Amino acid sequence: MNEFRKMLLNDDYIKWLAKFLEEYGKFDDLYFVHNHHLNLSQNDLMMIEYLGQLMKELNRYVVKKNMYYETLFSYSLLYQDEIYVLEYDNEGYSVTKCSGNESKLPCIEYSEFKKSLVENMQINFDLLRERIVDSLKHTDLEFIRNELSKLLEPTVFCGVGGSSVVSEFAAKVINQKNGVLTVNSEPRDFIYRNNDSFRNVVACSYSGNHYGIEMSFSNDLKKYLLSSHLFDDANVTYLNYITTIAKEQSFISLGTTLIPVSILMDYYLKGNNHLMLDLIEKKGFSFDTKSNIYEIFSGYDTSAASKYLETTMVESGIGIPIVHDKYDYCHGRSTLNRNYDGIAVYYNRNTEFDKMLLEELKRYYRTIVVIDSKFQDQILDDYQMLIQSMYLTKYIAEKKSMDLSAVNFSPMVKRLYKYYGEI
Repeated sequence: MNEFRKMLLNDDYIKWLAKFLEEYGKFDDLYFVHNHHLNLSQNDLMMIEYLGQLMKELNRYVVKKNMYYETLFSYSLLYQDEIYVLEYDNEGYSVTKCSGNESKLPCIEYSEFKKSLVENMQINFDLLRERIVDSLKHTDLEFIRNELSKLLEPTVFCGVGGSSVVSEFAAKVINQKNGVLTVNSEPRDFIYRNNDSFRNVVACSYSGNHYGIEMSFSNDLKKYLLSSHLFDDANVTYLNYITTIAKEQSFISLGTTLIPVSILMDYYLKGNNHLMLDLIEKKGFSFDTKSNIYEIFSGYDTSAASKYLETTMVESGIGIPIVHDKYDYCHGRSTLNRNYDGIAVYYNRNTEFDKMLLEELKRYYRTIVVIDSKFQDQILDDYQMLIQSMYLTKYIAEKKSMDLSAVNFSPMVKRLYKYYGEI
């Protein structure tokens, strides 16, 4: 992702534009670039040269939104109740601030314009590592580490959608690090299961305020919320992570999944995060995606990665996933490949069993996608396999000309998401 788009998403460029106009009034790019006697900073000169890039992005926006303009060389941009008119002629680009009744051009709201920049899968993947670094920098990691270290009795974790990946990973981290019994649950489980054997509940949610949180907190357990939001409830310990980069606009959770998972990794690694950050890199795949059926071979040691893959395939519609526990597959589940030409996705931990099963699968599956182990430590390995799985879903989506950030979801989603009745 280029630096200019990052500036647009963070409001850095529009804020600079507003400040510059306050000082100089109307300006054009050629005058300031070629008349250095004004002693402008190198940053100002760079920002002025970006006017052409801003015009190109506005061009793309009006075409995408089918907005009617008499010309593609003049736009009116609304930001924080101020209107900025951008124009282009043979001499270059210019900008003027004006009142609402002065501009005769249709007005583009900056917030809506910005959304169009992030409804793109590539941009969100390009920002993945930067979002993690940003959150690790601005979050009170010492506080979260301290609170997580107090989970010394049986603890149940809960999350839905992309947050179910977080809760799955959290349960494993606390089990391995603290040596206590942990379970990952769906919110509805709390209604039907006897929860008396647990002492703590940790809910994982980016927003922190949906019905699933209420269900997981409708008990006498000590309550924790791992979220990017804080609420005024003295009965809840907030494990709040912070981001300063513009919110990810995406139907499928990428950064909003990997950020809290990385916060948990920080606890597991005792703050030694260089290894973790080195794992956030692009992964390449190459296979035929003609089949829509994906048989996923996983287990407890790779459960967060496979949960992301299964959840994302279902929510985005890029494939029909079937998750097999590797050993369970040996007890009859192998019949499926006799009737359907599915693609096998195998999380390979390099055990003797993995080697045997992979060799056997080659006789029955035309395509086997192997996500290889890099660490003996199962927590580190699940983390890096989760990242590989994210890039796997990106590859499949691209091959199908789909965008994980702008999914054509079912009309029932909004109604079901807001349900608050008997369950």
